[in-house]
Amino acid sequence: MNTLYNALIALVFLIIYVSLRKKKGSWIFLIFASLAPVVQIMFVNRFILNVPLVYGALCLWIAGMIVPFYTFKRIWLSIFYGVLNLLSLPITILVGMQYGESAIQYKLISFLLILWLGQNTILLLRLMKNH
Repeated sequence: MNTLYNALIALVFLIIYVSLRKKKGSWIFLIFASLAPVVQIMFVNRFILNVPLVYGALCLWIAGMIVPFYTFKRIWLSIFYGVLNLLSLPITILVGMQYGESAIQYKLISFLLILWLGQNTILLLRLMKNH
């Protein structure tokens, strides 16, 4: 069933890309669709269990490194946001490995990562609305 979800999500991203093909920043959805084999390999090797959740989080994480360059007016702010976004997921994984998933440090940093991915969602929606 997760393989079906993976294929459907990739198909939706391809449809969005085709419908927005002439607009600025639409190529990001092509990147999202190309993540399908990576997510499938992670699932087959039992690295992940929930394909839609990981696929969405991975897409939003990657969007957080690209979309600020289209939405922010200052380049230094885009670079700063992109670097913070680049560090957010590995730091969360490393804190989980260091302290364990039941530690308060991991719960706090996971909550902050979810807020960060929410901000990436807002930026992606702003990009789609403006262009």
